[in-house]
Amino acid sequence: MAFQDSTVCNTDLLQSAKYIFTIPRLTSTQFFCQSVNIPGISMGSKSQPTPFMDLNIPGDKIEYEDLSIEFLLDEELYSWISIHDWIRGITFPTEFDEYNNLKHLSRYSEITSFPQYADAELTTLSALNQPKIKFHFIELFPLTLSGFSMDIRVGSEKIMTATATFKYKRYDISKI
Repeated sequence: MAFQDSTVCNTDLLQSAKYIFTIPRLTSTQFFCQSVNIPGISMGSKSQPTPFMDLNIPGDKIEYEDLSIEFLLDEELYSWISIHDWIRGITFPTEFDEYNNLKHLSRYSEITSFPQYADAELTTLSALNQPKIKFHFIELFPLTLSGFSMDIRVGSEKIMTATATFKYKRYDISKI
């Protein structure tokens, strides 16, 4: 990572609605994604004993928070079913063939060596909708998929959403 000068050159503030989120395995996420979090990062610390007091020193392992997205549900439930089938394929809850069929669930999984994973990108946009920062999530896989409620009392104007949570190996940040 390059040295960063502490002088602020750009005083435009980041806007929460200015982003593009893509998972090539789930092509509809770019259009239907309503919210996504930038996961936090942390490390532990170790205690180093001394004759007078124990000193805290930086740890040697990094931990990333989970990535969560909220997305709209279309009438075909395309994104929801895609994530559902991805989770079933990884865990093969009824038969081993479900794992074998994982590579056939999307075009992306057919061309990758490890169909249980996918990469994802979150690109922040400037006030003028120009790409600024890219977060590249490596070896992402779904951890949870929320359910959704069908309720006649709500009416047809309520847009249905669901939430998915993902784990990943790491994310890299780059300026565009």
